[in-house]
Amino acid sequence: MHTPAEQTLDIMSSTCIDAHSIIFGLGDTGLSCARFLAAHGIEFAAIDTRERPPAAAALMAAFPHARVVTGFTDPARIGNCEQLLLSPGIPRTHPVVQAAIGRGIEVIGDIELFARHAQAPVVAVT
Repeated sequence: MHTPAEQTLDIMSSTCIDAHSIIFGLGDTGLSCARFLAAHGIEFAAIDTRERPPAAAALMAAFPHARVVTGFTDPARIGNCEQLLLSPGIPRTHPVVQAAIGRGIEVIGDIELFARHAQAPVVAVT
């Protein structure tokens, strides 16, 4: 028997993922990006190469209408999107990232996303 969250989990289907923003990586950073995008009314989907990423259940519980795809390995499945939000553990050399860059899709991280929306000066320590 599946929980409602598991029923929305799209594991390795063959359909393209279309959304304004696609979050690549479902750990803490991916979840924080999802919360930020939702708070700003920006449509998003989330993908991860792992079948059971750590924040997938929390993301699906918080955003039951968001498309979540795990076990994602096919760069051709990136559909129409404006930006790919890259979690810090995923290298820019990853085939999905390279495919997005090759198609002219903007690839940014969480810090860039948040900084673009900041209404005050930002001081960052990395």
